[in-house]
Amino acid sequence: MKKTLKVVGIVFGILIVLIIVGAVIVSLTFNPNRYKGEITRLVKEQTGRTLTIGGNISLSFFPWIGAEVRSVSLSNAPGFGSQPFAKVSELGIKVKLLPLLRKKVEVDQIIVDGLMLNLAKDRAGRGNWQGLAGQGKPKSTAAGPPSVSPIAGLLVSGVDVKNSELVWNDEQSGKRYTIRNLDFQTGQISPGRMTDVSLGFDLNSSSPSLHTRVTLKARLAVDPEKQTLDSPSASLEAAGVQVRLIDLKGTKILDAPSFSGKLDIPTFDARALLARLGIQYEPSDKRALTKVAFRGPFSASAAAVRLGNFHLDLDDSALSGSFALANFAHPAYRFNLSVDKFDLDHYLPRPSTPAPKQNTPSTSGARPVVVLPLAGLRTLDVNGIVQVHKLTATGIHSSDISASILAKNGLIVLSPLQAKLYGGSYRGTFRIDARSRVPSFAMDEKLQGVQVGPLLSDMQAFSHFTGTGNLAFNLDAHGLTAQQITSSLNGRGSFSLRNGKIEGVDFLKIINQTRAIAEQMRGKSVGAQTSGSDSTVFTSLAGTVRVVNGIVRNNDLVLDSPALGGTGSGNANLVAQSLDYTLRVTIDRDNSAKRITVPVVIRGPFSALRYSVDWSDIVKQQAEKALKKELKNQLNEGLQRLLR
Repeated sequence: MKKTLKVVGIVFGILIVLIIVGAVIVSLTFNPNRYKGEITRLVKEQTGRTLTIGGNISLSFFPWIGAEVRSVSLSNAPGFGSQPFAKVSELGIKVKLLPLLRKKVEVDQIIVDGLMLNLAKDRAGRGNWQGLAGQGKPKSTAAGPPSVSPIAGLLVSGVDVKNSELVWNDEQSGKRYTIRNLDFQTGQISPGRMTDVSLGFDLNSSSPSLHTRVTLKARLAVDPEKQTLDSPSASLEAAGVQVRLIDLKGTKILDAPSFSGKLDIPTFDARALLARLGIQYEPSDKRALTKVAFRGPFSASAAAVRLGNFHLDLDDSALSGSFALANFAHPAYRFNLSVDKFDLDHYLPRPSTPAPKQNTPSTSGARPVVVLPLAGLRTLDVNGIVQVHKLTATGIHSSDISASILAKNGLIVLSPLQAKLYGGSYRGTFRIDARSRVPSFAMDEKLQGVQVGPLLSDMQAFSHFTGTGNLAFNLDAHGLTAQQITSSLNGRGSFSLRNGKIEGVDFLKIINQTRAIAEQMRGKSVGAQTSGSDSTVFTSLAGTVRVVNGIVRNNDLVLDSPALGGTGSGNANLVAQSLDYTLRVTIDRDNSAKRITVPVVIRGPFSALRYSVDWSDIVKQQAEKALKKELKNQLNEGLQRLLR
């Protein structure tokens, strides 16, 4: 047995010597540069492209089988310009000879220097890389004996790509991306073995406009046979934003890629990022979007993205919960979000400075017409819950907000909506039906125990009332613009206020003024004198309203106060933001002899109401009193004559 092994060893040694001698002889006698023309011809036949080899081809045979080539370029496809499709200054690769005998592939460091690759797509969607695979014979689909993939025994000492450039130009979308100064290095590469990867390049983009350095550092293992990827840590940095991936796992990375791991984005300035992207954004608060951070687990595939139990820091707000996005072609959103506090007004655009008036006619003073995105509403697919502990929106402060949102096939329902605000509570339902040509809206809202004064003041609305109140309304509307929706409002409502004030007017003062000048102004109407400090205290103020095409009609207002009482009726035009109302105020209600009812007419825009007294009505009242008194006197005289 020992003799046999000795013979085999001698034979193997002789073979090695013969291989070495053969490799030396080939390297001394074979000149690959003689075959440049043949190589160029074969490439032309297979691809239709012109291969140009400007430098020398160098070969080695032992202990490495390798090749180095310099100044190589491949022409572009017809119709894509004269710039080459690809060119490289230096390309080198070497494979160890002896491991090949054991069906193992050991590759020395792969070197690529000065690579320039131009990828393009024309207006018809044709890519300049098409046709490079040639017109070879189709592969046989017949089943054969299983073979061992050469990848299983692959070992690469490393990859070094430097001074390279990539260009992507899509004429269909008008987008162009350029990568310059690309450097890419790896450690030793073997299937399933951890290696360090470093990538850096300058990215220039036309849409969006962006110029930044991109760097990637990762430690990862890729197994093409098992189609897995494993990376304990990876870090990507670009445009002032760093993204860290922790415990990244990938499965079916070639057939149906799916990834999971933890995402960590340290605090960054989102405003600065928007500026670098050429996006103009001037929020009301200059500190808005300057401190943003994210952390949490994720999973992603070609069909969906999911963030579970994540935490988002947005300036002074903290948001947590889960979020899922499925079907990117027709997005479906699912979420359950919780926010500790949020001030929406800080993020609304800063009011623009009005342009100076010009002498020439202009329509610049008209309000811009905002049309609802009907197509977007019809394709919206949402099912989620949002909870906010404290919220400020359009000046309104509320707490313990909860909203359930469901949108599908053009029907959007927010129900239930509930919140605490201004000492009371809110509960409601809001519905949008965008399935028809013109969308319709339905609102069922209830406010209970709300401090009306602070609410109206923060709304910058018709802020002439204070008191604790209950309000309810059920409205519907339709339209594509705010004006169309307001002018089509229809429905009913009710209000009931207690222990409050009507600010800006003192009805008792008006009545006293009326008495003082009644004799002088008989039959005439006169403006009532009011001041900002005037007010009318009431114990209750209640009524119902009917809304028809944006006009609110009230016919049954009842005002009760220790000093006076009143009833009222009139209209509020929501489109014109104006009021036309008459309040009939009565004092000395318990003394019919002294009782007087003064009709106070309230008219004008909500922001500048005017008060006046309807004197003709007072004269009519006095005439009726005099007539009643005269009839009473005549009746008494007649009775006395009958009794004589």
